[in-house]
Amino acid sequence: MRRSFILISLLVLISMAGCNFMEAANPLSPEEQQWIKDHPAPVTVGVVLHYPPYETFSLNGKYQGLSADFIRLISEKTGLQFEPVRFRNRQETQKALLAGKVEAMAALEMTPELRETLDFTQPYISVPAAIICRKEFTEDLTLDKLAGMRIGVTVSDHFIKYLHERYPDGGYTIVPMSGGYIGGLRSLAVGDVDALICDMALASRYIANARISNLRIAGVTNYSIELRIASRKDDPMLGNILRKGLSMILPHERQVVEEEWLSLQYRPFWTSRTFWFSVFAVCGVIIASIVLILFWNRSLKRQVNQRTRTLSSINRVLLDTLDCRTEQEVMLRCLAEAKAMSRSNEAFLAQIAEGRRIERMLAVSGDTAQGVPLTPEEETVRLSEEHLEDLRAGRTSISAPRTARTG
Repeated sequence: MRRSFILISLLVLISMAGCNFMEAANPLSPEEQQWIKDHPAPVTVGVVLHYPPYETFSLNGKYQGLSADFIRLISEKTGLQFEPVRFRNRQETQKALLAGKVEAMAALEMTPELRETLDFTQPYISVPAAIICRKEFTEDLTLDKLAGMRIGVTVSDHFIKYLHERYPDGGYTIVPMSGGYIGGLRSLAVGDVDALICDMALASRYIANARISNLRIAGVTNYSIELRIASRKDDPMLGNILRKGLSMILPHERQVVEEEWLSLQYRPFWTSRTFWFSVFAVCGVIIASIVLILFWNRSLKRQVNQRTRTLSSINRVLLDTLDCRTEQEVMLRCLAEAKAMSRSNEAFLAQIAEGRRIERMLAVSGDTAQGVPLTPEEETVRLSEEHLEDLRAGRTSISAPRTARTG
């Protein structure tokens, strides 16, 4: 019982200490906390109707997207309430913020011109500018490989200055774009431009959702698009609260939001399955061709060697027959050479008369080259029709009428 009481007391003390720590860790100053209490009305945020993955609305009208999740986390951390106000496009939203019709705007890139009139938070997401092209351009692209191409740009004008400063002699032509990133992607799809510099997250989501099959991400630039939340400079307290609210978001909370909404679908060509399938297919064809060539070469070599041996044997027979005095000696020399070529123990020569009867035969056996006389039994042996067909077809390694002799 006493142990249980001590354990409960420790838990209560730990909870109280945690609450005090959280209160002490609250970065909002007393003035900022008082500002939130004095402004019970939600802060109006200019939002584009369809700007995925940053801002969009569900079918039931719920404000959602990457920026929406970050604004929700800021509200949870600071207690500040927000109300989305819809606009048709980014230009209208930005004009409404500058005119004071809304108090804040998310997913905005800070430029020197905007910084003069707007108060920006630190970046809450950084996305690379990607090079989009049609699939007929199979090579991966970088900013130094755009020579001779018509380029569309749908990121801020600050990128164009960056491009001219880094690559002054790029040899490209920048074509003005209208209609934002959607207009730029459509112009690229129909061939009005050769490549488009676009926010990678926007391009990936739109290409996937719109099913534009002839476009692909050909490369990623070194230029990062840092998106921030902007408010008016005449309300600095709101800007401070927004900055501190973003700083209170924990790393794992950021990771959850990014994994939910970001799909950066650029993969270099060497990481695709199609590339490696093609490599393996080509290697397989090359290896198979080499194996076939080797087998064909060995077969050809065997044929050449066999014919060479045959010609050598014929030459030897011709040379040997010069010393022969009789026809029988010539025949015996030929039989001896035939026995050597066929690697047989015996070779014979027979003359077949009518009725398939053997009339005369010469044979060489062992290491001698002498004629072997016919026995009476052999004189009466008749060759079968099968033996005759084999002899006509040139199959000389068949059993002869004499069981002890083969030819």
